[in-house]
Amino acid sequence: MSFALLGTIAILLFHILRSTCTTLGCDPSPLLLLAADVTLGILFLTNILLAEEQTIFRWIVALFLLTSLLELGLAGTGNAIGDRNYVVVTIEKVTSKTINVREPEESVLISIGYLLAPIPLLLPDLFIFIPGLSGRLGRKNRMRIGIIGWGSLIWDPRELPREGVWQDGGPVLPVEFSRISQDCRLTLVIDYENADAVETKYVTSPRVHLDDAIEDVRRRESTTKQNIGFVDRRHTRDSGQLHEGHRRACNDIRQWLNRSDFDAVVWTALNPNFRIETGDEFSVPQAIGYLQRLPQSSRERALRYITNAPLDTPLRRGLMEIGLIQE
Repeated sequence: MSFALLGTIAILLFHILRSTCTTLGCDPSPLLLLAADVTLGILFLTNILLAEEQTIFRWIVALFLLTSLLELGLAGTGNAIGDRNYVVVTIEKVTSKTINVREPEESVLISIGYLLAPIPLLLPDLFIFIPGLSGRLGRKNRMRIGIIGWGSLIWDPRELPREGVWQDGGPVLPVEFSRISQDCRLTLVIDYENADAVETKYVTSPRVHLDDAIEDVRRRESTTKQNIGFVDRRHTRDSGQLHEGHRRACNDIRQWLNRSDFDAVVWTALNPNFRIETGDEFSVPQAIGYLQRLPQSSRERALRYITNAPLDTPLRRGLMEIGLIQE
């Protein structure tokens, strides 16, 4: 509960007391009411000074509300000036009749007027505390997200949103050229059966919500959301809970994530398909044979992809040994 709201409650109680005493023929000290308004003003200004963000807009609001406080201060001395304060005058204008504060029925109208009078004082909560709370809640939901890469995502990111450059020191994962793409290239994927463990790279995503980062990678890869892996340590969830094929990678990547300063990471989680496409189990000789049987244009494109790859894998070394690619 904010200072302004506490102060508003206090001034409401004072004004209700004042109206009640008027009905009963008594009159509380106007100085007491004025002191209450001054106290509320101090609370409000303290509220402004302690606000998390200091902007000119907040100070404009402060000036407006301080003016309202001065008005309430005059209202607090209403009985001392013949019961003609702005609350009474406003009621008279609305009802088109003269108000006698000594009449119980009309005193109820005055009580309602005093209940409505401090409404402007709640504006600090609308303009400062509610947005401030929303901002703090928003920041709590904001995440620092990393993108893990090992293939063309690194040398050909295209429109992938990212901050800075790709860094060494990503999670160590078994990655090999064991997936045949639609254009016949052998592309790098996580392969626990046929690959050696290599160190991947990572870059920071500018996104602060995980779903946005997942969508960025999905669009870059022109694939489905099912083919994007993620681990979210803040909310203890990962794509392995949705797709069984991701579980082993999720477990390995989570260990790296726990040592990093990221809240979550995403990566391309396409599966190896060499055996499905060729009918043969993946091996370096089988992969080299596949590449040699490709038409020249397709073979050149496939070898260019492997040459550009930043990772050293058994297939890449095998191709270098027989001179099909250069370091």
